[in-house]
Amino acid sequence: MVSFATIDPWLLTMQGPGLGIVENGTLAVENDTTVYACPSVGFDASNASTIIDGSRHVTMPGLVNTHFHSSMTLLRGGAQDMPEIEWMNRGVGPLGAHVNQDGSLVGSKLAVVERLRSRTTNFCRVRSQRCSAC
Repeated sequence: MVSFATIDPWLLTMQGPGLGIVENGTLAVENDTTVYACPSVGFDASNASTIIDGSRHVTMPGLVNTHFHSSMTLLRGGAQDMPEIEWMNRGVGPLGAHVNQDGSLVGSKLAVVERLRSRTTNFCRVRSQRCSAC
């Protein structure tokens, strides 16, 4: 028995050419395992405990951010009018030297809230070498 099935969304499967787009697809999950991610035409909905109407929606894998500096979130927007290397060495670097542990913690909490609100499912925090509190 399928735990739930999302019927007729645009599926982004990340398989094949492009994003692996399947128009009017079905995503079926049994317990915690995807058991079907194909066109709806080939799916027997009578096997699903719960049906979700996915029409006019997109179903896709979670968003992953593999590199971000959570503790430096409060510095965003500082020195944005500089080229990248200059921005790192003369802009954000010196600003980061003034971030204490409390500021680092607040910035990290804000970063986590932003990741959750953007529906990012996985992220990897990078430790800043410039800021001793970060």
